[in-house]
Amino acid sequence: AITGHRPPATPIDTEIEALAASVLARLDRVILVASDHNAQESLDFAERLTAAFVDNGQSVAEIDAASGQQGIELGLTDLCAEGAEFGDVVHRGADDRFAFVPWGQGTRLNRNTERVATLVEALSDIYEAIVIVTGRVGMTSSLPLFTGIEGKCVLLSSAGTSNSAEAREIAALGFSDIRVIATAEPQSEVA
Repeated sequence: AITGHRPPATPIDTEIEALAASVLARLDRVILVASDHNAQESLDFAERLTAAFVDNGQSVAEIDAASGQQGIELGLTDLCAEGAEFGDVVHRGADDRFAFVPWGQGTRLNRNTERVATLVEALSDIYEAIVIVTGRVGMTSSLPLFTGIEGKCVLLSSAGTSNSAEAREIAALGFSDIRVIATAEPQSEVA
C-alpha cells in the first residue's frame, strides 16, 4: 500500500474544510448547524466541524441545543430556566481551546429567554469560533432561540436544495447567511 494515501474527500469533508477556512480568515465566527432530517445528523456534523477548528489551532465552544439528552452536568436547559449561571454551564475540555455547553438536566429549552444570546455573545469574546447545534428544522427546533445572533446557518439537507421549505423557514427567522449542504449522494438515473 502507498503510505500517505488519503481516501478522497467527501462533499461533507470539503464543506467542513471550507467552513474552517472561513473561520480561520475571520469571515465567520458563529456557525449554527441545522438539519432537515434529524438532530443526530447535525450533532455529528458539529463534532466534526469543532474537531476541524481545534486541528487548525483555533479555540472553539460548542453548544448542544439539539440532543435532548439530559445529563448530570448543568447546561443550556438549566441556563434558560434560570437554574444555573453562565459559568456553571460552560465546561472546558482538557485543552483550554475547547469548551462545551451540554443540553443540561432539563427536558426542554425555555424559549422565552435572552440568556442564550448573552451566552453566545460572552463565548464569542473568549473563543474564535462558536458552533451551535440546533437539530432538525421545524416545530421542535431550537433555532428560534438564536434569532438575532449574527452567524452562518448551515442546513444539512437531504434534498440538497437552497429552496427547500427548511431553508425558507430559516430565512424567515431572520438568518440571511444560509449555507445548504447536501447530505445525500445524488441519485443516479442509471439503473
